[in-house]
Amino acid sequence: PSWEPGEAHAYDLSLHSQYGSGGDTSLFEVELTTGLEIAHIVRDGTRVELSLRLEDPKLAALHSGTALADVEPILLDLRRPFVVVLDDGKLAAVRSAPNIHPLAAGILRTLSSVLQRAPNRTGGKRWEASEYDATGRYVAEYEAAEPALLRKRKLRFEQLNGALSLKSRMPLSQGAQPPRVEHS
Repeated sequence: PSWEPGEAHAYDLSLHSQYGSGGDTSLFEVELTTGLEIAHIVRDGTRVELSLRLEDPKLAALHSGTALADVEPILLDLRRPFVVVLDDGKLAAVRSAPNIHPLAAGILRTLSSVLQRAPNRTGGKRWEASEYDATGRYVAEYEAAEPALLRKRKLRFEQLNGALSLKSRMPLSQGAQPPRVEHS
């Protein structure tokens, strides 16, 4: 869409995603089907603000292969409207309600990054582009499957934001407790 003022668009959305880090055994796997309503609220040059709302989301979530018992708190957060800011077609900001469930926040970041659209400079049905989301820089693959269907998927991350690695340089004496490290 061109995202002109006053425009609204409705979509059927299906998302399959995995959240975790390489080698991490505590992986979240998510299947989400929902209606998606996108309304244009502000345009200033190349900057566009969009209001998004998920309609009747259905969520299946696994943690390390086991289904989450209660996804209702996550669904409550997913039903709240949120705002996406695009600048020159790239994701600039995602604004959501404070204190939402971390899995809901990850899903919203993933949905927001989908709105980025790199131009097809190859002229072919498939092309790749480097893009950013809240997790970091990744390579996206686009496929023009049909005239009204554009598929996009993340092939690989090239750089992660906020990575932290900590390794002790001193052996602990017998019975000593390791220091606590907190990161937010």
